[in-house]
Amino acid sequence: MDTQFYLETLLKGKPGLNLTQVRGSLEAPLEGQFRLQSDVAIARHPLTACAWQSMIDNQSQMTQRFGAAMEKLSLLGQNKARLLDCSEVIPVPASLSQRAYYPKGTSEKDVDSACKTRAWPKLETQA
Repeated sequence: MDTQFYLETLLKGKPGLNLTQVRGSLEAPLEGQFRLQSDVAIARHPLTACAWQSMIDNQSQMTQRFGAAMEKLSLLGQNKARLLDCSEVIPVPASLSQRAYYPKGTSEKDVDSACKTRAWPKLETQA
């Protein structure tokens, strides 16, 4: 998972691009994708919109926060002291250094951002 996800969730959906009839999915901004209503709601809610936007093109912050959230979720209902640490079998991912970009045919005008207090990141458009 990289920061492109956060940008693409904020792109306006296009009619007819809902890949599946998955309950809770919305029109996607790009062909061949679908997105969850919950992601779109979190990305635009006044309490979370600026935090969501801050993840765009900030891989180190996204990785740290995502890791912390996944750890909390994985321990839900568990006693950490009783678990066996087997993290050595999990491969270390390749470095994600690719910057976020507007997909071909999109630009900042296609963004539906709800954060009004944070500057929008400067991004290039994919060729």
